[in-house]
Amino acid sequence: MLITHRGKAVAALVNVDLFERIGKLREEFQKLVDSLGGGDEAGAVATPAAGRKASAKARGRRGASRPRGS
Repeated sequence: MLITHRGKAVAALVNVDLFERIGKLREEFQKLVDSLGGGDEAGAVATPAAGRKASAKARGRRGASRPRGS
């Protein structure tokens, strides 16, 4: 649930069990990446937006992204 104030997002309520499960999945994924030799030095993506930009750059587009909602 997203809590807004004057039209701006100010907080979010999440299911604690789901939040903990997501955290465990992230840890497991990071362990898998590390075991495959990826780690942080291989250019781990910090945000989804950074991932889209890196992907677009790899495809030869300069920061192009697809329209939202598609």
